[in-house]
Amino acid sequence: KEQSEAAAKIAAASNIVIVGGGPVGVELAGEIRDRFATKRVTIVHRGPFLCSGKAGADKGETVPKAFGDELKAVCEARSIAVRVGTRVDAGADADPSAGFTVPSGPVTL
Repeated sequence: KEQSEAAAKIAAASNIVIVGGGPVGVELAGEIRDRFATKRVTIVHRGPFLCSGKAGADKGETVPKAFGDELKAVCEARSIAVRVGTRVDAGADADPSAGFTVPSGPVTL
């Protein structure tokens, strides 16, 4: 049920913001771009580069910066906007249609 509700919201939206630029967030952005070529898709990631979180949580490994930078270039070439080094301040019950706030101030897409 949640998946079909999320799919309906994505289909109805003109702007999609994905909070989190890890592997799942990047993949989701690509899938949305493939299915909805005219929608504006933005990835917002708090880390310094895409996939900059722990790659092997038990080992403490991280993805190399060059890999994250290449992912960003691929996303941007596919018209997916990427904002790194940006934390989103929103609660679990926040209304995404109202926009979102980052520590530097509100963001409007």
